[in-house]
Amino acid sequence: MHHISNQTVNLQLLALKTKGIDLSDIYSQVGVREADLQQPGRILSAEQFASLMRMAFELVNDEAVGYTLKPLRVGTFRMLCHATLDCQNLRRALLRMIEYFRLLSDEFNWSLQERGEEAIITFNNQPNGIVENGYFTAYMMTILWRWASWMIDCPILLSRVYFDFSHVLIADDPTQIYRTSVYFDQSNNQLVLPASYLEQSITQNIETLVPFLANSPECLLSHYQSDNSISFQVKSHLDSLLKLDSASLDSVAENFQLSGQTLARRLRKEGHQFQELKDKVRKNKAVNLLLRSDLSISEISQELGFSEDSVFYRNFKKWTGVTPNAYRHNRSSL
Repeated sequence: MHHISNQTVNLQLLALKTKGIDLSDIYSQVGVREADLQQPGRILSAEQFASLMRMAFELVNDEAVGYTLKPLRVGTFRMLCHATLDCQNLRRALLRMIEYFRLLSDEFNWSLQERGEEAIITFNNQPNGIVENGYFTAYMMTILWRWASWMIDCPILLSRVYFDFSHVLIADDPTQIYRTSVYFDQSNNQLVLPASYLEQSITQNIETLVPFLANSPECLLSHYQSDNSISFQVKSHLDSLLKLDSASLDSVAENFQLSGQTLARRLRKEGHQFQELKDKVRKNKAVNLLLRSDLSISEISQELGFSEDSVFYRNFKKWTGVTPNAYRHNRSSL
């Protein structure tokens, strides 16, 4: 059973508490005491947390739970789903989502860019002047990512996540939530993913929407169990290897006690290919070294096993749309 830390519960309700909203009744209904949530190490089950969120939404008629100047009335997420369900692919659904929020309130600024082989979803919202909005930003981006995965019925393996606030505004380990590298104190809030996901068709329909909405959006935040997809397992295995060059489809398949053909088939079923995952891991390692080390471009190229620096330059620009030097020195403008 998955559990939610008391730090996350307190952050989720912080804006309402700051506004002086009495939450004692919903605490009682969920079976917790507010005093218990102030004790380090206290946890709630995912089901308790989802119930608490749902009751908080209904109590104040606000799915933003007080973090915005203009409330997101209960039903906002439901109408977003209805507005995007007939889109042909994820790109169109995301663009319609952006338009939906633009019409909804000036407080939200979503954008979608495609650069090289990557898609970049950027989110910024106006501070409400009551509490720091870093947690709410992460909350919205998490829901968007999991909603998008549901829309195409495929776990979206994020390439990277950037936040413009510090780590302290997220209670839980962000790498466990987003399953990828997370960078704080950046210039923007961004989800970076392979652009190939944008071409995937929307597979959901009105019949599948009904049970999905029964527990949304709260379940999208509370039920983040470990990703057990074979794609994620292969990516994690590749991440752990010291020498990525030597990893082949057959050698990795052997690690999972599968044949190369079976592994390739299972990856295809989830919308992935082995070489694509290998490139993703190499790209993430390159970005991590560019942003978190003082290694020269040549040293990074060697570290990643490229035969020549020019090959690394060419591949990195294909991946991200910019050169390694530009990425390192101009991250603030990307």
